[in-house]
Amino acid sequence: MPSQDYDSTARALAQSIDDSSSDREQSSPLWQRHYGNNDNPSSPLTYRERAVKYADILQTQAYKTYRKFTPLQRILLAVAGLTAFVLGVLFLVYNERLFHWLAPKAHKWRDTPFGWLVIWVGILMVSFPPLIGYSSLVTAAGFIYGVPLG
Repeated sequence: MPSQDYDSTARALAQSIDDSSSDREQSSPLWQRHYGNNDNPSSPLTYRERAVKYADILQTQAYKTYRKFTPLQRILLAVAGLTAFVLGVLFLVYNERLFHWLAPKAHKWRDTPFGWLVIWVGILMVSFPPLIGYSSLVTAAGFIYGVPLG
C-alpha cells in the first residue's frame, strides 16, 4: 500500500494548472465562485458584505421599477404604503380589542362539527405550491383550537 502523504497531495491539487490570470478569467467555469472585487479566493465576502451587496441590487431594481410607473401609479403606491403603515400601527395599538372581538367567533368555530377540517384543507391548499395565507391559517388554527390542538 503506498504511503499516504496528504500534505503533498493537497498542495498538488491546490496548484493552478495555468498561472495566467487573464486566461483563467476568460475560461472560468460557471460553477466557480467569485470573491470580492479582486477575485481573491483567500478573502471571501463576509455575510454583511453579501447582505449589503444584495440590498444594493434590490434597491437599484426597485428604483428602476418605480421610475417606470406613471404618476397615477406612483400616487396609488404611496397611498397603499401609507394605508399599510396606518393599519399596522392600528393593529399594534388595538390588537387586544381585536382579539377580544374575535374570541366568541373562535369559540363558535371550535364548536362547529368538522370546523377543523376547513382549516386543515385551507392549510393544505396554500402549502402546495406555497401561497400567501399559510401563516394566517396556522395562526387562526392556534387561536381557535389552542396550542396543543391548533
